[in-house]
Amino acid sequence: MTNLDLNLPGYQLLNLAVGFDTGDYTVEMFVNNATDENALLSFDRERGGRARLAHRVGNPRTIGWRFNMNF
Repeated sequence: MTNLDLNLPGYQLLNLAVGFDTGDYTVEMFVNNATDENALLSFDRERGGRARLAHRVGNPRTIGWRFNMNF
């Protein structure tokens, strides 16, 4: 028989951004989840039928640009 541990491990995320602001425009380059942490956010067990187990995981590393214009 297998014991099921429903406690999820803790995790830390590192989000980074660098950019410039002209007053009218803002441009930023960002990296979310810079360390590519595979965080387990939730746990679920299917009811009825076969007892399948599932974890919901966080988003992978995301790199992008943000452009904002004030008017």
